[in-house]
Amino acid sequence: MLYLITKQHAAGMLLSSLLLLQGLPSMAQSPDEYTLTVSSRIAKSKEKMYGEWKDYPTRTIATLKNYAPASVPLDSYGGRADKQLAATGFFHAVKEKDRWWIADPAGHAFINIGMVHVSPGSSETMKAALGKVFGNRKNWADKTHEWLLQKGFNATGAWSDVESIKNTGLQRTRPLAYTIIKNFMADYGKRKGGTYQQPGHTGYPDNTIFVFDPEFETFCDEYAQPLAANRNDKNLFGYFSDNELPFERLSLDRYLGKKDTEDNGYKAAHAWLATKQVEPAAITDDIRNEFLGYMAEKYYSVVSKAIKKYDPNHLYLGSRLHFYELKVAPFFKVVGKYVDVIAINYYRVWTPVAADMQNWEAWSGKPFIVTEWYTKGEDSGMPNYSGAGWIVKTQNDRGLFYQDFTLALLESGSCVGFHWFKYQDNDPTDTHADPSNTDANKGVVNNQYKVYEPLVSKMHELNTNIYSLIDFFDKRKQMAAGAMAQSTEKIDTGFHLYLLMGQSNMAGRAPLDDAGRKIDPQIFMLDKNRQWVPATDPVHFDKPGIAGVGPAISFAKAMLGSNRTIKIGLIPCALGGSPIRVWEPDSVYLGTFHPYDDVVARARIGMRQGVLKGILWHQGESDNYPQSAATYPEKFRILIKRLRTDLQLPGLSVVAGEIGYFNKVDVINKVIDALPTRVSHMAVVSAAALTDKGDSVHFDTPSARELGRRYALAMQKLAQIY
Repeated sequence: MLYLITKQHAAGMLLSSLLLLQGLPSMAQSPDEYTLTVSSRIAKSKEKMYGEWKDYPTRTIATLKNYAPASVPLDSYGGRADKQLAATGFFHAVKEKDRWWIADPAGHAFINIGMVHVSPGSSETMKAALGKVFGNRKNWADKTHEWLLQKGFNATGAWSDVESIKNTGLQRTRPLAYTIIKNFMADYGKRKGGTYQQPGHTGYPDNTIFVFDPEFETFCDEYAQPLAANRNDKNLFGYFSDNELPFERLSLDRYLGKKDTEDNGYKAAHAWLATKQVEPAAITDDIRNEFLGYMAEKYYSVVSKAIKKYDPNHLYLGSRLHFYELKVAPFFKVVGKYVDVIAINYYRVWTPVAADMQNWEAWSGKPFIVTEWYTKGEDSGMPNYSGAGWIVKTQNDRGLFYQDFTLALLESGSCVGFHWFKYQDNDPTDTHADPSNTDANKGVVNNQYKVYEPLVSKMHELNTNIYSLIDFFDKRKQMAAGAMAQSTEKIDTGFHLYLLMGQSNMAGRAPLDDAGRKIDPQIFMLDKNRQWVPATDPVHFDKPGIAGVGPAISFAKAMLGSNRTIKIGLIPCALGGSPIRVWEPDSVYLGTFHPYDDVVARARIGMRQGVLKGILWHQGESDNYPQSAATYPEKFRILIKRLRTDLQLPGLSVVAGEIGYFNKVDVINKVIDALPTRVSHMAVVSAAALTDKGDSVHFDTPSARELGRRYALAMQKLAQIY
């Protein structure tokens, strides 16, 4: 049975509908809690310029529905004393039901709440300020340790002053769990030669690491020997082995293209590719990603073996992943074999993406910890050009960002900690600073050790409620899962769903008329509020006031024909002007749209009540030039493969349409016509004889409807074949 969701029914269905946004109960994020907006922008460090201010939906403790803080008893490590896990005397990862925890040395459930670079600044300005405020380094360490505990932190992150922390007065009774960052690959590279400083991390020749050198394994064994001195320290959380290594999309290409044909990486890459029976000119992104898994095997197997040989008691946290590799399943599958908790420097998102977090855990079988993230305040007076973090207007906005980000991490169930970057602001007078740390408000204290109170107040509120927040999220998921199990709703196999994807001609730009407002009781559309309503033009809502007649409703009518036993559900997802490159996970279009992520979320909502039968794709006007057309087939193949995988429908039918012949340039249609040679279960419909509305871009009303009928005919033929 099909349910039209009334306001009352929508309220009753809210939890279960929200769960479907991410596909799994454990990954729900509630849109109605993101009631705040924070303005932010990004700096272009090389150009010394800023991007435009944009508003981002934001959630805080105050906007959570029905959350009430509750007191949770803590042990000396900051773990929750009311939850006992297995005790080994050291920190270790444990999965209990649907949630990952760290068990602290006493065996209590623990979330690692840390700060990166808890260390006095090295510039002359900072040294003078330390002497004035604290007197000496020992007094700084004692007071900072106490202050961090007061603010709800229980750990320190990379590049902290470990020796000072280990020797504070509180470390024996109320310790801070500390981490040690090593540089296995970077230090090997320095010995070998050819490395250089890049913003935030070490650079390597041709942006390729020396992971295929036979000598690397011997080096790692020698390099790890001093770690044996730490093996009995119960306050040590774990080790990072490097920072932000270049596991990149073009890593294979770069090894293959090395000029030195005797280079170990060159020979290894060519030998590996030969085993795949693929010529360099025929390399696809799937092959590139598989090679990243091969690189990961070489690096993590060697480094993990060396670390565990000399210190088997502490967590191996990996190499602080940060960019392209975060989207690569073969890479994570290998990392999960060797790393205990996967460290991720998580930038370029305002709110952690539920699909990312779900994938990391699913691909690796391990939890993750966020080891860098931050935002910079304009009210600090600093230029804020350097570094990858967002810029916001005030310190209070920084605090709102902290809460929004960490709430999503806690809700995921697979995150076991987070480390804010960092303790102290950059000093613009420090000429020896890393290029990514020259002029930005990243700290919780400034160069004079003055605390940014609005930021820290929000941090304190979140940190000191972390376990009750976890209980809140877990209880909400359990209630929602129970509601779903008890729901009388069943999937209606006669409710046929179709995804509408692409750009403006799929969204509809033809003039509206009375025919488009007539309701067919068997045709529905999923509106912008994710509710099923009777379908009328405009079906899409990407650009209110511009959206008009498209091919959707005529397609639905043609699919129905005289069959009165089925219903059609249209799921509009097209976005005017969108090029194919934005149709990938985490991509943001026009500041507010997430083309791929929204498709998956909306499809999963629809699939709660109906059966997804196919995809209608009309896009190409924004890629109608030679350079883009050349890469279009592979991008489209990856898009459909990814969608079919994420929706667990490997044979989902796809129909694409040519762009109008009235376009002044016609490069892309030949490419579109050939797509069925790259994608199975697919057809293409012609735009021959269709006319525009006078702008040489968009179909007029009769043509838009005729296009819809052509889509229906092609979809019906696919159904007969497959």
